Amino acid sequence: LQRSHSAIVAERDRLAAVLRVMVEGVLVVDAEERIVLANPRLRELLGIRGEVEGLRPLAAVRNADVDDALREALAESQPVHREITIAGAERRVLAVHAASFAIGDAKGAVAVFHDMTEVRRLETVRRDFVANASHEIKTPLTAIRGFAETLLSSDLPERDTRNYLEIILRHSERLSRL
Repeated sequence: LQRSHSAIVAERDRLAAVLRVMVEGVLVVDAEERIVLANPRLRELLGIRGEVEGLRPLAAVRNADVDDALREALAESQPVHREITIAGAERRVLAVHAASFAIGDAKGAVAVFHDMTEVRRLETVRRDFVANASHEIKTPLTAIRGFAETLLSSDLPERDTRNYLEIILRHSERLSRL
C-alpha cells in the first residue's frame, strides 16, 4: 500500500511539474463542466486570479468562446479548434484546441491554449509592409510607363522630350533606391 501510494504521489508530482513549465495553457473540465485543473500558464494567459477548481469555465474565465469550445468538445467526438481574442489590458489572440476524453468512469474535456498574439502581430506588420512597398513601387513605375508611352506615341518638341526623359530617369533612380 505504501509503495502504491508513493508511486501515485510521484506520478502526480511529475504531472504537476510538466503542467507548471508548459508554454501552453491547459484547462481540464469534468462531465459536469466544472474545472478540474488549470495550469499556471492558462491563468497568466487569461488573467485568472484565485482558485478556479470546481467553478464553471464561464464563471472563472469570463469568456463565452472558451465556454462554447469546451461545451462543444464535451458534446462531440471530434476535437474542436478555435481562435479567440481575449480583451483586457493586453489584448491576446489564442488558438484553442479542445477534445473530450474518457478514462474509466471519468469523462471530461481538455483544452490547450496557444498564444498566437505575436504571430498575428507579425502577420499584420508583414501585410502592412507589403502594401506600403507595393504602393511605393507602383508610383514610379506608373510615371515611367506613362512618360515612355507618351514619348513613343507622339512627336514632341526637343524640350518636352528631354523633360520627359529626365522624369523617367528620376523615377528609375527612385526605384533603384527602393
